[in-house]
Amino acid sequence: MHKKYDIHSVRALVVVSAKEHGKIYSLKNGNLRGLSYTEEPAPTYSDNEGFFVRSKGGTQLGSGNVLETNDQHNLQQYIKAITEELSTLVDRENPEVVFVIEPEHLKGLIKENLVTAQSIPVEEIAYGNYVEKDADTVLELVRSTLSNEEDPADPSSVEGEAHAEEKRRILEIGKQVSG
Repeated sequence: MHKKYDIHSVRALVVVSAKEHGKIYSLKNGNLRGLSYTEEPAPTYSDNEGFFVRSKGGTQLGSGNVLETNDQHNLQQYIKAITEELSTLVDRENPEVVFVIEPEHLKGLIKENLVTAQSIPVEEIAYGNYVEKDADTVLELVRSTLSNEEDPADPSSVEGEAHAEEKRRILEIGKQVSG
């Protein structure tokens, strides 16, 4: 369970991330201020496997598979970019804590890849894609999360959500594996 923080006195950075872009905010005196926006670098593609050229009547025709994006590599590049930016901001802003809001399928990637000179707690406070939401919506999410003592990794935290039973089962398996 994450430590209880007072939104009006905590100095924090709030990372709102998705698969290909993210925002970093500063939280001071209960106010949220945008600091940074990071986008996935231009996509790289896998090799030309399955692509071949044939000719007919002097005309060359391409055929086979189209180039496919290398999603795993692109995700790694994005995570590297946002954690480098976050590390710089941690050193500059000197927060007490970093709050992370990210989709569940990316759970822990920012925390795992963050490298700073300081030892600072990183708290995953909510799951979902909130990058396109405005700062007021993000601030309200942080406020409601900090006032609620529920741990988002706790299987009971999904009560009342769509697909709650499946989410609860996944969280219980995750607890068994990590515990």
